[in-house]
Amino acid sequence: MRILLYIIGLTVGCFGLIGDGQASVPEDVRPSIAPLDIQKQYEAWRVKKAQTVANLACLEFWEDAALLCFRRVEGPKRVWVTHADLRVWGTSLNGLAEELQRRAVKQVAGQVKDVPVNGMDTTYVMASNQDGWGASLVLAPGQMAERWPGREMLFSVPAHGIILAWPGGNPDLDKVMAVGSREIYDSKPGSVSPIVFRWTKKGWVPFVEAKPSSESGKMKNPPKGEGE
Repeated sequence: MRILLYIIGLTVGCFGLIGDGQASVPEDVRPSIAPLDIQKQYEAWRVKKAQTVANLACLEFWEDAALLCFRRVEGPKRVWVTHADLRVWGTSLNGLAEELQRRAVKQVAGQVKDVPVNGMDTTYVMASNQDGWGASLVLAPGQMAERWPGREMLFSVPAHGIILAWPGGNPDLDKVMAVGSREIYDSKPGSVSPIVFRWTKKGWVPFVEAKPSSESGKMKNPPKGEGE
């Protein structure tokens, strides 16, 4: 009986108190918001490199707009996480996403970079993307909302490594940021989505998709981004 209880206790200690993926996901994994066609892009890249095709570990993040994928930090490079990696780590895709969301909460403060808008007495936030944690802003949007209590938060990820956030409600700022997001999406490599999303306590809601506009609506100091 003692042996049986010991085995049961050991089993619970090893598995019952640890969420799926929490203990097995390497510390160098980072979240990455990616375009809907990232799998096709990845396959084309691997074929060009004469490598076998692999399935990326991604799930829908913004409906019909963007995916949540993952990368590993290997020096200056970011290597995409595949389903083969999940099998090695003994976790599921949902388990990986939940673990990275938990880690993201602790990363938000270090990612916030306030950027003034030329000609306007206001700022927006651009993720510094330090150490590949830029996507923490959208994985933990509640942390950002705490900066502007009572204001709706708007977010966009027009290209890899460029995550923008600002408090909604100022029509001029909303226009500048929406059009600026569109310009980045159209001009930067690694485009993700031109759509601006609004965060509510219940989830994400599409806010606007800007079209190319006149000079008056353009972002006067668009971020260059550091990439992922």
